[in-house]
Amino acid sequence: MSSQRFADAPGAAGYPLPISGPLSWQPGPTGYEARLRLSRVPAGSILVPSFACLDDLGHRWRIETALGDCALAPVPWDCGLDDPQHGSARADAAPAGVLTSQVDCFHVHSELPHAELVLRTTASSRPSHYLAVLSWRARALSEVPVPDGSAALTRNPPARSQMTRQAALAPRICSPTCVAMLHEHYTGRNDHDAIVAECHDPATDLYGVWPLALRAASRRGHLGAVEVFPDWQAPLAALRAGVALVTSIRYAQGELPGAAIAATAGHLVLVHGVTPERIAVNDPAAATDAQVPRGYPAEAFSRAWLRHRGAAYILPP
Repeated sequence: MSSQRFADAPGAAGYPLPISGPLSWQPGPTGYEARLRLSRVPAGSILVPSFACLDDLGHRWRIETALGDCALAPVPWDCGLDDPQHGSARADAAPAGVLTSQVDCFHVHSELPHAELVLRTTASSRPSHYLAVLSWRARALSEVPVPDGSAALTRNPPARSQMTRQAALAPRICSPTCVAMLHEHYTGRNDHDAIVAECHDPATDLYGVWPLALRAASRRGHLGAVEVFPDWQAPLAALRAGVALVTSIRYAQGELPGAAIAATAGHLVLVHGVTPERIAVNDPAAATDAQVPRGYPAEAFSRAWLRHRGAAYILPP
């Protein structure tokens, strides 16, 4: 697993994990852009690029390799960064045996000894107050570690259930509900409805697109990132710095005792306390606000989170 984090001084100020330094921005055909070199991404990896900016810039990630290029969809989808030469506004793909683009990440199928990621933005001047992160790890782990330490927020975040919303919408909004809980925790303001609306992606009709969650958070001053982790080391450091985690979990029936829903192929929960035995979460899939706070066995939760992808939103105050 590896991570590269870049930010200017204002963007780095609140992020709880180490920053390498600023990006080297250059004028491009659509606005300012930056290029980041990668060395050796193993086959079977998930590669997650992440960008947030307080200026609410449109952006698009593209990976260029000797074997072909691949791009993610623009964020937001109608920001004007469609590239007719290289693909549609949704996404395009290099040969399937090399890498493929998913909704918000890349899957690497053959080892990439060298690659370059291009971050294009709609900025008319050099961006400021930004955070860009590249992280990658194996898509699946055969062995998953449990936490080797403890950490918790000094107070529990407010509990909000997604299931109290209208029936057609409720099962689909775990991501914006978690972002809304964190925003309310940091500011005391309940902005749930607006965050749900901002997280809807018309191109896919999804509410769980990771970059849109970051965009909704950055619009409210929370400059964060999506990262993938193989263990609890960095997440514990974030919690000790007062930053909760929004983790992407999946599990089959019976694999997560006490779960708010019996099984899921993808769900987001807010982690605010960790010990080697138990993980304290706000699970928005609970039927009522009162049932949202709960504790899950650390071993079972670690499997549900870290076994597949290990993705989390890191959203500071």
